[in-house]
Amino acid sequence: MWYPNITLTRRFRLSFMIFLILTFFIVSPLIILYTAGYRYDRDTHRIKETGVITIDVQPNDATVHLNDIMLEQRLPIHLTNRAPGIYKLSIVRQGYLPWSIPIEVQSKQTTYITDISLYRDVLPTYEYPTPEGALSSFLSPDGRFIATILHANTNIYEVLLYDLNTSEETTIWRGTSDMIPSLTWSPYATLMALTVKRNRTFLTESIDASKRTDSTTYTISSTTTPDIQWTESRGDTLYLRDHTSIIALAGGTSNDIGTVSSSVPWFIDTSQNIWTLNEKGILMKNDVIVQTFDTPTYPLTIIGATSRYVLVQSSQTVQMLWLDSGDITSFATSHMFRLYAREATAGWIAWSPWEVYQIRDDGSHKLITRTNKPLHAVGRSDVHNSLIFVFDDSIAGFYPQFRTTQMLFENTNTAIQTLSVQKDSQYILFETAINGKNGIYKRAL
Repeated sequence: MWYPNITLTRRFRLSFMIFLILTFFIVSPLIILYTAGYRYDRDTHRIKETGVITIDVQPNDATVHLNDIMLEQRLPIHLTNRAPGIYKLSIVRQGYLPWSIPIEVQSKQTTYITDISLYRDVLPTYEYPTPEGALSSFLSPDGRFIATILHANTNIYEVLLYDLNTSEETTIWRGTSDMIPSLTWSPYATLMALTVKRNRTFLTESIDASKRTDSTTYTISSTTTPDIQWTESRGDTLYLRDHTSIIALAGGTSNDIGTVSSSVPWFIDTSQNIWTLNEKGILMKNDVIVQTFDTPTYPLTIIGATSRYVLVQSSQTVQMLWLDSGDITSFATSHMFRLYAREATAGWIAWSPWEVYQIRDDGSHKLITRTNKPLHAVGRSDVHNSLIFVFDDSIAGFYPQFRTTQMLFENTNTAIQTLSVQKDSQYILFETAINGKNGIYKRAL
């Protein structure tokens, strides 16, 4: 074998050895830093530590794209050593609405994209036509029942109940009334309160929609519609005020649990303590807890009480009256509903046509979002960890933690009325007209 006749001088060998040593001491730290998660930021010309991206959404067979590059990993995905910066995240799955969001990766921090489910990409189905003579429809909060008040004849009214699970329609009440009957569903059970008026006397019935037969009737001799409250601790109990007495309707019986003034706002907490509000302040069991203001602006409604505050609602605002200091925190909202999704986030969603707030039981609160068109109704899907917004011509799903919105339904011809989110977040119900068919529609989530 022939070898080239090359002679390596001592000077060359020494230079080559120094080159290798310098390369080792320069490249090795760079490799170690890179492996340890450090990257060079070209914008700031600094070395920064990388961050982590964790993605876990439903359905778990969805495809994830990062900066338009499809990731081969299956959900849940844990991406380490990601250079700090803004990334475009997209999640797609056939049969579902695609979802995308810009995410920011920061040094030594984990960016979480979790607790989210994609919405199905489907059209609403026609579930229940509006009956002839219908005055108004009321959707049960669990999304199972539709109660419709009909004007049968002169001062005769009927209440029809439609069960979406069995597709059965039943007349659960028929009678006379000097006014259109008022109907209120319990937020916590399949119970409704029906109030009618006969000769200056109001009659209130608590009706169990799941049984259709059990009801408690209590006659109130009053010239005004009675105040009512559904209990939070027991979904089968309805409280109402008869003059100065607070009556509890439950299990086919009525019990007098206390007295209040005939004109002040009142509220029963989960321990059956009676809260009231008058010119002296906030009272519990007629004892002044804290003095708030001299002259309350009526009409007011007490809608909640915790160990830290009492929630009071007027036509334009919701006020947190703090029990320790007597301070008042006001929100320019006109509607509220209770949240029970998780203990850490239990509280209320308060909203007006333009703003949505979250108020937690521990007293913390925040503005969730502002809208660019008026809201007509707000609901919550626990499975999707999102809110459902109903506008005049559309329904949208809003993810508060990511501040993203997805359009679920649009109808530019007829206004959308009412909203009910099925208790397992499988679908929503709403009233509108599509292609001339007026009634209740269901949209799978």
